[in-house]
Amino acid sequence: MFVFFVFFKLFFIHLLKLYYQKNLKNIKIPKKLYQNFYPKNNKTIQKLKTKPNP
Repeated sequence: MFVFFVFFKLFFIHLLKLYYQKNLKNIKIPKKLYQNFYPKNNKTIQKLKTKPNP
């Protein structure tokens, strides 16, 4: 059960990242939500912003 929960959590975060990657320019994400899923040093966020959409 615990392993399933961890897997689901990772999958959920992965989906969020894909969603943000597509809609980062269109939507404003609440800061609290942002900080929960991304580290404080905005490296991953910068990667998502600079990565061109396919």
